[in-house]
Amino acid sequence: MLEFEKKERAKEVAELDSQKQEITSVVAQLVEEVSVKKQELQNVTIEKKLAEEATQKANEERTIAQQEKKVLLAGNQNLRMENTRLESRKDRLRMGNHDLKQKQLQLQTDNEELEQRHEDLQYKNSELQNVNDQLFADNHTLEQKNDSLQSDNQALRQKYNDLQQNNVQLEKQQNELKSHIEQMVQSEQLLQRDVRKYDEAPEWQLPEP
Repeated sequence: MLEFEKKERAKEVAELDSQKQEITSVVAQLVEEVSVKKQELQNVTIEKKLAEEATQKANEERTIAQQEKKVLLAGNQNLRMENTRLESRKDRLRMGNHDLKQKQLQLQTDNEELEQRHEDLQYKNSELQNVNDQLFADNHTLEQKNDSLQSDNQALRQKYNDLQQNNVQLEKQQNELKSHIEQMVQSEQLLQRDVRKYDEAPEWQLPEP
């Protein structure tokens, strides 16, 4: 019975060792995943910062374009007044006015493109923020799972140590029982020897008929 219990204990110890190895492997994998998530979070933060800088630059360019547009509008008005006063330079000023209008249209087009780019950057920034939030949540979940697995691993280690101690106690009890059985066998052999001695003694022999 003790031999069977000892084998069962050894089997449990082996199973706990296997579970411990699996948990250790899972913990190592989770640590690696946490490291990857942290790197992804850092990359997203850098991309977010770059997007914010690009947005700020686009706003500055938009402001400059609006200022240039005001300057061009003022220049256009001055040219019109000059055209009124100087009819002899009408053709030349008309050409200059035409060029300014073309530049104004180009600036308006550039301004529209910058506004569209600004909207795109804001949209991308929002997407990056969502990814950043998701990565942060995933990282927090992985850290909680890692803590739980480490706690389970510690509990299994304690159970393993308890089983080892129980196994030592069982081996000690088995050795004590073995010694006791050997003593009983020796006592039985001495008793049988004494019985044979008495059976063979003349005073204990029955008379022949």
